[in-house]
Amino acid sequence: MRRLFKKKAYKIIALSLIMIFMSLLFLGTAFADGFAVKAHSIHAALNYLKTVQNTDGGFPAVPGGKSSDLITAWVVMALRSAGENPTGPRWTRAGKNPVDFMINQAKQLNSTTDYARCVLAAVAAGQNPGRFSKIDLIDRLTDIQKPSGQFASKGEEGLINTHVWTILALKAVLGHVPNAQKAVQWLKAQQNDDGGFGYAVGFPSDPDSTAAALQALITLGERGRTVEKALNYIFSLQEEDGGIAWMGNSTNLATAAWALQALAAVDESSNSTKWKRNGKNLVDYVLSLQKEDGSFQYKKGSDSQRIWMTAYGILGLSGMPFPQAVGFRDVSPDSKYEKPVNLLVRKGILKGYPNHTFRPDNPVTRAEFAKIIVKALGLKADMDDRINKFYDLPADHWANPYVKGAVRNGLLKGTGETSFSPDQSITGAQLAAVLVRASNIEPYEAIEGEKWYEGYVRRALENNLLFEGFAPGRKVTRGQLAVSIKKLLEMMNKI
Repeated sequence: MRRLFKKKAYKIIALSLIMIFMSLLFLGTAFADGFAVKAHSIHAALNYLKTVQNTDGGFPAVPGGKSSDLITAWVVMALRSAGENPTGPRWTRAGKNPVDFMINQAKQLNSTTDYARCVLAAVAAGQNPGRFSKIDLIDRLTDIQKPSGQFASKGEEGLINTHVWTILALKAVLGHVPNAQKAVQWLKAQQNDDGGFGYAVGFPSDPDSTAAALQALITLGERGRTVEKALNYIFSLQEEDGGIAWMGNSTNLATAAWALQALAAVDESSNSTKWKRNGKNLVDYVLSLQKEDGSFQYKKGSDSQRIWMTAYGILGLSGMPFPQAVGFRDVSPDSKYEKPVNLLVRKGILKGYPNHTFRPDNPVTRAEFAKIIVKALGLKADMDDRINKFYDLPADHWANPYVKGAVRNGLLKGTGETSFSPDQSITGAQLAAVLVRASNIEPYEAIEGEKWYEGYVRRALENNLLFEGFAPGRKVTRGQLAVSIKKLLEMMNKI
């Protein structure tokens, strides 16, 4: 009887382990598929936008209509958030691209939000807003800051919206906001008791203004209770279809897209049960509004502003808030690093710096590489202190769990029995070895007289895993690493 009980117990345990493994496998697949579904949706939306572009390079409010500077600016920002070059061949018609149209319209800009929107679009297109159609858009924004820290020109003193978009635009182009401490204090003072922000001082809260304000707060380095209250306000309005209600109980795409960017700003996943209603989240809602031609509806049964809504849909699904959505200041849209960096940022594998740069030419440290490879492969950051064998990697070091995860999975090794050298730059040889290990390919056996890494390099070259200009003894830069990680994920069918 005891043997029979043990036999049954072992079967139950084995079955449970199999169920756990299958659940984890399903979850991993679901997360991968979630990114793939969003990427497919963005691709379809881009194809739609291509069909409605006018021959002057601009985009109309309605297909076939006259090009609009407002719609064109939003489309340009959406294009960059998807890794596109707004001035490249794909977006050039009859010799004109969206920037050509925007430059022709620049003299008609007459409000601070016009200037801020144009700055963001100019940055997205790789242009200099300081010399845009002979107008210094940067000066137009910096000159209006008041002693209180508020950004507002004459007659706009009551507009919170003006302040918010100026902050986002200046961060995008300058990497900082003048008198940032006063700017954030002024904005915080406008928060309503319910946690939200209104379009203007004294206005009731609305989710769109709150989502934009939340992105500005994060941009200014604000964290804590102010941000938490704003986020909770937005999601107190979430409905059963996963969308966010505004003006009654009606959900719409624009508000959902803003809310997605707000979540991205605070680095939270929309897939969390915290942000779901009736099993549906914001991404589910946005995807439900996409039509067969790739465009997005404003709401169910309403095709209002399809081109504008399609731009919003792309921005929301990009997973990038402002100003990050318009690209890093030091990675131009025609750079060889733009697509890999954009992709890995959207997947949450890479991040930029607080001054809105990516620093593509900076060497990658071993600590940074550990984090990037663990996140790229979807591995668990290991918190088990029992394998903390490296004396130069204290338990409280930010990279400790990532190094442990990389070491446990056989991807990285120490530089000695008890050292890891976290601040040492990785070399091409070390990168090639890790890429081969990560792809589960056996390296070529070393030939007598070869260096330890040559078998790895030959395998990596054979599988097109290395970047242009690879040299085993040179330091690997952030831009080069982005290229190789993208190649690895493509090889593994993870993108």
